[in-house]
Amino acid sequence: MEKIWSVNVEGITYNVEFKKNKVYIDGVHLKPLKKAKGGNYLESAFEVPLGNVMAVIYIPGTRGHEPVLTINGYDVLTNQPYEPVKAPKWVWAFAVLYIVNFALFLGGALGGALNAFLFFITANMSARSKMPTIAKVLISIGIWVVSAVIEAFIAMAIVGTLQ
Repeated sequence: MEKIWSVNVEGITYNVEFKKNKVYIDGVHLKPLKKAKGGNYLESAFEVPLGNVMAVIYIPGTRGHEPVLTINGYDVLTNQPYEPVKAPKWVWAFAVLYIVNFALFLGGALGGALNAFLFFITANMSARSKMPTIAKVLISIGIWVVSAVIEAFIAMAIVGTLQ
């Protein structure tokens, strides 16, 4: 994922580039990146100094979504206020369900990794998708049911090999 912004701040034009998970200002690699307020588990936020102004770059945690550069809370490309991606509150019910799956069916590293991954997919889809809420909830339920069935079969297979 590569993104380039040309930003004019106080009469000076800066070229900000996000390439291969690195930020460059006028071709110079900005390191270390300092975390900014506003990031969460769906996207990270980092400060980008542009002269006397502190911009913030929001980097999504998943592919298929582009990073966003903001100055004073406004997206530099659209000049619209930027709201960091937030998952709806109902998605936490699925976090509880995935924890129940972990406890009942497939604990350990495999169960933890699988349930965390599936929760991340559920939360990301619920926060970013343009679908109606009911469709997101039904898809989330479907993902959870399929994962519970798969985990139950894996758990039975593991128990069967131990006997």
